Amino acid sequence: MDNLGIGLVWFVAFLLSTTVHEAMHAWAAWRGGDPTAYHGGQVSLSPLPHIRREPIGMLVVPLLTALTQGGQWGGRARRTIRTGRPGIRGAPR
Repeated sequence: MDNLGIGLVWFVAFLLSTTVHEAMHAWAAWRGGDPTAYHGGQVSLSPLPHIRREPIGMLVVPLLTALTQGGQWGGRARRTIRTGRPGIRGAPR
């Protein structure tokens, strides 16, 4: 039971840190002039929009990795934030 509690704490830390990481990507794009991620709800510190956008990478892969690798965490990188390239300030045209 102790390992389950530790695993739960690590999973919550993983989920929160990944949520902040992805939200900052979306915020940086928005500040750079691309409102695509902002309009998609990705500029949020709630994990729900990020889980809805990428449930495999945010839930399934980390949990499977933790269960099979004895607590080593892994996620799945994917371009989760859509961008509207022409809207970015200073982007090559």
